[in-house]
Amino acid sequence: MMITDLPFLGVGLNYGPPMHDQYLAHHDEIDYLELPTDAFLLRMQWDDEDGRTAWRDRAVEIAGAFPVVAHGIRMGLADAAPYRTSYLDRLEPFLDLIDPVWFSDHLDQGSVPDGAQRTELMHGIPIAFTAEQAQAVRRNMQTVTDRVRRPLLVENTWYDYMIKIPGAMDEPEFVRQVLDGTDHGLLLDLTNTWINAQNYGFDVDAWLAAAPLDRVVELHVAGGELRTRGPKAGTWHDSHSRPVPEQVWALVADVVAAAPVRAITLEWSNDVPPMPELLDHLRRARQLLHASPFYQNKRVTAPEGISHVTPGNAVRHR
Repeated sequence: MMITDLPFLGVGLNYGPPMHDQYLAHHDEIDYLELPTDAFLLRMQWDDEDGRTAWRDRAVEIAGAFPVVAHGIRMGLADAAPYRTSYLDRLEPFLDLIDPVWFSDHLDQGSVPDGAQRTELMHGIPIAFTAEQAQAVRRNMQTVTDRVRRPLLVENTWYDYMIKIPGAMDEPEFVRQVLDGTDHGLLLDLTNTWINAQNYGFDVDAWLAAAPLDRVVELHVAGGELRTRGPKAGTWHDSHSRPVPEQVWALVADVVAAAPVRAITLEWSNDVPPMPELLDHLRRARQLLHASPFYQNKRVTAPEGISHVTPGNAVRHR
């Protein structure tokens, strides 16, 4: 499927196991769920047989009740060659199990050389925005999609530090080079972008103006925390633990007016509030998304297997 043919999903939540039953109880108010790839892969690899079965059953139940997308943190799209296909050995059967509309991961490094082996990182690390690095990402994306054969989105990251080297390009141009000539899409994390702008003093509007917004498929929004202690006091942390800031909502309005956004995911993973507060956030996101030209022009379709009465009422049937 071409990126331009991907369906409109609406607004959704990132999946957290403690909320499993509440998602099902409120399925009419949640358009889709985003499953955390690596949380499931690790549990289904490390837990005992009963634990693995329980995690598999959760994934199957959610994928039977909602449209789903998959989002990871350990794919290592910026890894040096050769790509560690052992990760794909675990990823491919999981994606076959849940049949996501698309899957995604970050523009970062997920493993480091360790002699003749690779050490996998629990979370990706920032990279330098160079032409050589963009070429490596493109090569790895091709390796992944040749194997998995599903639509892939790449996400801009929050960086707790930056790697600056002579000749490096700005991040929007790097993202553009990564995507040019490919059929991959962009998962634009607006909270990441806003936090990076606060921490490193760049103009977020100029960043967005330079970014390849025509490749945006999904948005991430979340709330971060301003650090008050320690060596990083006064900087923002992408904690996924607070309401979405007004400044980020303003960016959502700007981006959906200019980009063919098909989905907005609220990432609230820590200090998760009661479901009514999450649904209030979804209603606000839905209002912005439905006011977008992409939606108003009726360029919306339902993924196969979904009865799509309105973009806010999609139910998967299997």
